Amino acid sequence: MASFAVSAVWLLSLLTALVLMEGRPLRAGAVVLLAAGFAVAATVLFVFTPSAGAVGLLVALTAGARLLWPQVPAPESLLAGVCAGAAAALHASAGVERGLSLPLAASALLLGMALISRCGTPLPRAPLLCFIALSAGSVGLAPDFAAGWHSAVLLNQPLPRLHAAVPPWTLLLAGAALLAGLCKGAWTHR
Repeated sequence: MASFAVSAVWLLSLLTALVLMEGRPLRAGAVVLLAAGFAVAATVLFVFTPSAGAVGLLVALTAGARLLWPQVPAPESLLAGVCAGAAAALHASAGVERGLSLPLAASALLLGMALISRCGTPLPRAPLLCFIALSAGSVGLAPDFAAGWHSAVLLNQPLPRLHAAVPPWTLLLAGAALLAGLCKGAWTHR
Protein backbone atom coordinates (compact mmCIF):
# COMPACT_ATOMS: atom_id res chain seq x y z
CA MET A 1 0.00 0.00 0.00
CA ALA A 2 2.90 2.35 0.71
CA SER A 3 4.26 2.02 -2.84
CA PHE A 4 0.83 2.87 -4.24
CA ALA A 5 0.67 5.94 -2.02
CA VAL A 6 4.13 7.08 -3.13
CA SER A 7 3.25 6.66 -6.81
CA ALA A 8 -0.14 8.32 -6.46
CA VAL A 9 1.23 11.30 -4.50
CA TRP A 10 4.10 11.63 -7.00
CA LEU A 11 1.57 11.85 -9.85
CA LEU A 12 -0.70 14.22 -7.93
CA SER A 13 2.17 16.55 -7.06
CA LEU A 14 3.29 16.70 -10.69
CA LEU A 15 -0.32 17.25 -11.75
CA THR A 16 -0.49 20.14 -9.29
CA ALA A 17 2.65 21.63 -10.81
CA LEU A 18 1.16 21.26 -14.29
CA VAL A 19 -2.11 22.88 -13.29
CA LEU A 20 -0.27 25.76 -11.65
CA MET A 21 1.94 26.30 -14.73
CA GLU A 22 -0.84 25.87 -17.30
CA GLY A 23 -1.58 29.00 -19.24
CA ARG A 24 1.46 30.83 -17.93
CA PRO A 25 3.97 32.05 -20.48
CA LEU A 26 7.41 30.55 -19.96
CA ARG A 27 9.45 33.68 -19.65
CA ALA A 28 12.87 33.83 -18.08
CA GLY A 29 11.52 34.91 -14.69
CA ALA A 30 9.00 32.08 -14.55
CA VAL A 31 11.64 29.52 -15.52
CA VAL A 32 14.02 30.84 -12.86
CA LEU A 33 11.30 30.68 -10.20
CA LEU A 34 10.30 27.18 -11.32
CA ALA A 35 13.91 25.97 -11.15
CA ALA A 36 14.51 27.72 -7.82
CA GLY A 37 11.41 26.19 -6.24
CA PHE A 38 12.37 22.77 -7.58
CA ALA A 39 15.96 23.00 -6.33
CA VAL A 40 15.13 24.39 -2.90
CA ALA A 41 12.28 21.96 -2.23
CA ALA A 42 14.25 18.95 -3.41
CA THR A 43 17.34 19.95 -1.41
CA VAL A 44 15.46 20.65 1.80
CA LEU A 45 13.24 17.59 1.54
CA PHE A 46 16.15 15.28 0.70
CA VAL A 47 17.48 16.03 4.17
CA PHE A 48 14.21 15.13 5.88
CA THR A 49 13.28 12.11 3.68
CA PRO A 50 9.58 12.93 3.42
CA SER A 51 6.82 10.39 3.63
CA ALA A 52 3.95 10.13 1.20
CA GLY A 53 1.69 11.65 3.85
CA ALA A 54 3.86 14.73 4.32
CA VAL A 55 4.18 15.41 0.59
CA GLY A 56 0.50 14.64 0.08
CA LEU A 57 -0.45 17.20 2.72
CA LEU A 58 1.92 19.77 1.21
CA VAL A 59 0.41 19.27 -2.23
CA ALA A 60 -3.16 19.25 -0.89
CA LEU A 61 -2.57 22.49 1.03
CA THR A 62 -1.00 24.13 -2.02
CA ALA A 63 -3.88 23.11 -4.28
CA GLY A 64 -6.45 24.10 -1.67
CA ALA A 65 -4.87 27.48 -1.12
CA ARG A 66 -4.79 28.25 -4.84
CA LEU A 67 -8.39 27.05 -5.13
CA LEU A 68 -9.67 29.12 -2.21
CA TRP A 69 -7.65 32.27 -2.85
CA PRO A 70 -7.08 32.56 -6.61
CA GLN A 71 -7.05 36.35 -6.50
CA VAL A 72 -4.10 36.50 -4.08
CA PRO A 73 -0.98 37.18 -6.11
CA ALA A 74 1.44 34.30 -5.72
CA PRO A 75 4.34 33.16 -7.85
CA GLU A 76 2.64 30.06 -9.20
CA SER A 77 5.76 28.98 -11.04
CA LEU A 78 7.57 28.91 -7.67
CA LEU A 79 4.75 26.84 -6.17
CA ALA A 80 4.87 24.51 -9.18
CA GLY A 81 8.61 24.08 -8.69
CA VAL A 82 8.09 23.28 -5.01
CA CYS A 83 5.49 20.63 -5.88
CA ALA A 84 7.78 19.05 -8.48
CA GLY A 85 10.76 19.17 -6.10
CA ALA A 86 8.64 17.50 -3.41
CA ALA A 87 7.76 14.78 -5.92
CA ALA A 88 11.45 14.20 -6.63
CA ALA A 89 12.28 14.04 -2.92
CA LEU A 90 9.40 11.64 -2.30
CA HIS A 91 10.64 9.38 -5.07
CA ALA A 92 14.14 9.44 -3.60
CA SER A 93 12.86 8.66 -0.11
CA ALA A 94 11.01 5.66 -1.53
CA GLY A 95 14.30 4.14 -2.68
CA VAL A 96 14.96 5.60 -6.12
CA GLU A 97 18.45 7.03 -6.53
CA ARG A 98 18.64 10.81 -6.22
CA GLY A 99 20.46 11.04 -9.53
CA LEU A 100 17.46 9.38 -11.16
CA SER A 101 14.60 10.95 -9.21
CA LEU A 102 15.57 14.56 -9.95
CA PRO A 103 15.74 14.27 -13.75
CA LEU A 104 12.70 11.99 -13.80
CA ALA A 105 10.50 14.54 -12.00
CA ALA A 106 11.90 17.45 -14.01
CA SER A 107 11.47 15.68 -17.34
CA ALA A 108 7.94 14.53 -16.43
CA LEU A 109 7.03 18.12 -15.60
CA LEU A 110 8.55 19.51 -18.79
CA LEU A 111 6.98 16.77 -20.92
CA GLY A 112 3.57 17.46 -19.36
CA MET A 113 3.97 21.18 -19.96
CA ALA A 114 4.90 20.55 -23.60
CA LEU A 115 1.92 18.22 -24.13
CA ILE A 116 -0.51 20.68 -22.56
CA SER A 117 0.78 23.60 -24.60
CA ARG A 118 0.51 21.54 -27.79
CA CYS A 119 -3.01 20.34 -26.99
CA GLY A 120 -4.48 23.82 -27.16
CA THR A 121 -7.44 23.25 -24.86
CA PRO A 122 -6.98 24.62 -21.35
CA LEU A 123 -7.09 22.34 -18.34
CA PRO A 124 -10.15 22.64 -16.10
CA ARG A 125 -8.28 24.41 -13.30
CA ALA A 126 -10.87 24.50 -10.51
CA PRO A 127 -12.04 20.85 -10.78
CA LEU A 128 -8.46 19.57 -10.94
CA LEU A 129 -7.35 21.66 -7.96
CA CYS A 130 -10.43 20.50 -6.03
CA PHE A 131 -9.66 16.86 -6.86
CA ILE A 132 -6.02 17.27 -5.82
CA ALA A 133 -6.90 19.12 -2.61
CA LEU A 134 -9.33 16.39 -1.59
CA SER A 135 -7.36 13.34 -2.65
CA ALA A 136 -3.64 14.05 -2.15
CA GLY A 137 -3.72 14.15 1.63
CA SER A 138 -5.94 11.11 2.05
CA VAL A 139 -4.01 9.03 -0.48
CA GLY A 140 -0.70 10.02 1.09
CA LEU A 141 -1.86 9.28 4.61
CA ALA A 142 -3.60 5.99 3.75
CA PRO A 143 -0.60 3.79 4.80
CA ASP A 144 -0.39 5.68 8.10
CA PHE A 145 -4.12 5.23 8.67
CA ALA A 146 -3.77 1.51 7.92
CA ALA A 147 -0.85 1.16 10.34
CA GLY A 148 -2.77 3.02 13.04
CA TRP A 149 -5.83 0.85 12.47
CA HIS A 150 -3.70 -2.28 12.69
CA SER A 151 -2.18 -1.06 15.96
CA ALA A 152 -5.60 -0.28 17.38
CA VAL A 153 -6.86 -3.73 16.45
CA LEU A 154 -3.85 -5.34 18.10
CA LEU A 155 -4.24 -3.23 21.23
CA ASN A 156 -7.92 -4.14 21.44
CA GLN A 157 -7.14 -7.88 21.65
CA PRO A 158 -7.45 -9.47 25.09
CA LEU A 159 -4.18 -10.14 26.81
CA PRO A 160 -2.86 -13.65 26.39
CA ARG A 161 -2.86 -15.78 29.49
CA LEU A 162 0.65 -15.64 30.82
CA HIS A 163 0.14 -18.49 33.27
CA ALA A 164 -1.90 -21.64 33.15
CA ALA A 165 -4.75 -22.32 35.54
CA VAL A 166 -3.71 -23.50 38.99
CA PRO A 167 -3.80 -27.30 39.09
CA PRO A 168 -6.17 -28.75 41.72
CA TRP A 169 -3.47 -30.84 43.40
CA THR A 170 -1.61 -27.67 44.43
CA LEU A 171 -4.75 -26.36 46.14
CA LEU A 172 -5.21 -29.73 47.84
CA LEU A 173 -1.58 -29.68 49.01
CA ALA A 174 -1.92 -26.10 50.34
CA GLY A 175 -5.18 -27.03 52.09
CA ALA A 176 -3.55 -30.12 53.67
CA ALA A 177 -0.61 -28.00 54.91
CA LEU A 178 -3.04 -25.44 56.39
CA LEU A 179 -5.03 -28.21 58.11
CA ALA A 180 -1.83 -29.77 59.46
CA GLY A 181 -0.70 -26.40 60.80
CA LEU A 182 -4.06 -25.82 62.52
CA CYS A 183 -4.00 -29.30 64.05
CA LYS A 184 -0.44 -28.82 65.33
CA GLY A 185 -1.32 -25.39 66.73
CA ALA A 186 -4.39 -26.77 68.50
CA TRP A 187 -2.39 -29.71 69.93
CA THR A 188 0.40 -27.50 71.28
CA HIS A 189 -1.97 -24.99 72.93
CA ARG A 190 -3.69 -27.60 74.87
